[in-house]
Amino acid sequence: MMRRDTLFGELWQSARRVAFAILGGVIRRYTPEEIEERVSRRPGYEQAIIVVAVLAALLFGSLLFANAGVIGLLVFFLIVIILVK
Repeated sequence: MMRRDTLFGELWQSARRVAFAILGGVIRRYTPEEIEERVSRRPGYEQAIIVVAVLAALLFGSLLFANAGVIGLLVFFLIVIILVK
């Protein structure tokens, strides 16, 4: 059985990876690796705020697009795919 700190550490790393990929798509002049490097230089609480803000924006965006039904969710997924690529 995984320890709780190991589980939360893996979850945190996945959340950071997703947030940096989304930010890399929004801020085109920096790669996700450059964004990760820049954010890693900030204090821990600022890093947490940045990651949580990006994930919250994804959540609220998905809820907004879900109001349009299946087509809205498909458009949301298309936008996310375009941002990550």
